[in-house]
Amino acid sequence: MTVQFLHRSAIDTAKWDECMAASDNGEVYGNRWFLDLIAKDWHGLILDDYVALMPIVTGKKMGLSYMYQPPFFQRTSIFTRIKLMPETVNLFYAAIPAHFKLQEFNVDSNSLPGASCAYEIHVRPNLILSLASTYAELQKAFSTNTKRNIKKAEKQGLKIGLTQDPLPMIESYRTHRGKLACELTDSDFERLEKLIRSSLLNKYGELMEARTKDGIFAGGIFILKGYKRHILLFMGANAPAKESGAMFALIDTYLKKNAETDAFFDFEGSEDQGVARFYAGFGTFEEKYYALKKDRLNKLISFAKRLIR
Repeated sequence: MTVQFLHRSAIDTAKWDECMAASDNGEVYGNRWFLDLIAKDWHGLILDDYVALMPIVTGKKMGLSYMYQPPFFQRTSIFTRIKLMPETVNLFYAAIPAHFKLQEFNVDSNSLPGASCAYEIHVRPNLILSLASTYAELQKAFSTNTKRNIKKAEKQGLKIGLTQDPLPMIESYRTHRGKLACELTDSDFERLEKLIRSSLLNKYGELMEARTKDGIFAGGIFILKGYKRHILLFMGANAPAKESGAMFALIDTYLKKNAETDAFFDFEGSEDQGVARFYAGFGTFEEKYYALKKDRLNKLISFAKRLIR
């Protein structure tokens, strides 16, 4: 078995797409159209004749080549048509060129490297919810606070519906999320907008918003869909949304619409405790993913780590 490390421009796109379509563990994160929209540049690790593949986002600054996890792309994976043994998984990591001195990216549990690959590994929580049950069964698992906020939204008379315009949601996030919004660049938000618009155009996602009786934007959620998973990729709300229960109502409406389907609603987890509690209030369960890090930078150039985001 041989694993190649190829730049995006050298990848056989037809074979990549065929592997993703046939993979047992496919996710939107491995689709070319998603990667091209969300990443400045990326490479693929490819087993034999596209039997399995792993996309990794890459960058280069000040002569330093590095790997990283960009915003709105939670984790990568080894997407495969066959069952991979641990030694085969390790081949993917062994194929990463040595000049990538700094590697920081996330993987799922099926793509964990062995100890011999020498990565630091940190566990991250992801919260998901099966949509197989009826809405009434899903609702039973909602927390008391979640149910209270849904009723609050109903009393407010919020109007919830689909939209094609992501800007009110994005601008509300930038205005009201403070430090979290400041960690993202203008380019990050531009890529997000392009991703949302392309997903809506090609029927890969849904954008929902809540407005007051007077038509004032209260909040919005963007769901990216594929491979039996509905991913809550982004959400944004204005300050009064907390008082109106708008975000609770938006997710409740989506769950009601998609109950009794063979799919999962993926909240993606959050390092923000308040957001994590909000997600957990819908009766989620946890699945783990993993943050990998390998830092082989010389101490004299370690300051460059601050410049590569």
